[in-house]
Amino acid sequence: MFKDLLHNLKNRFFGADSRWLDERAIAALTTAVKNGERGHGGELRLVIERRPLPGDTPLQTRAERHFSTLGLWNTEDRSALLIYLNLAASQLYILADSGVLAVIPQNIWDDLAARTLRQFKAGGEVAALDSLIADSAALLRQHFGKPDDPHGNELPDNPVIIE
Repeated sequence: MFKDLLHNLKNRFFGADSRWLDERAIAALTTAVKNGERGHGGELRLVIERRPLPGDTPLQTRAERHFSTLGLWNTEDRSALLIYLNLAASQLYILADSGVLAVIPQNIWDDLAARTLRQFKAGGEVAALDSLIADSAALLRQHFGKPDDPHGNELPDNPVIIE
């Protein structure tokens, strides 16, 4: 009971109900990323942050910070894609590296993010993110298709969860 009360208070002040983000969800999202990286030279990374954006930090700036901190800029073909979800702000941003942006413009990623956020807010959070990962992977396969990626898996597949 105390745990539920604390959770409800946290959500009231921070605006994020993340009970869906349990071990099963994390395992499913890890599998989605792992499967999503097959057949192309791109790298997908999912970051889910529960706490509010600091001060008046724009979402894109926060995503750029995580992109840099996690070393996504260091992929061989500049083909990394960061999916950044801030639960407290109820916002999603997709940040693509320069190699990806050279062939898939930002407005495509923005449209995918908006669609996913609508699905996410309607419930079925894991399914919404799974669909986003699959759609992102399909785009990467179109432009970076490689049956056997010579660079291998350059980044971990598990989501980064920031409390």
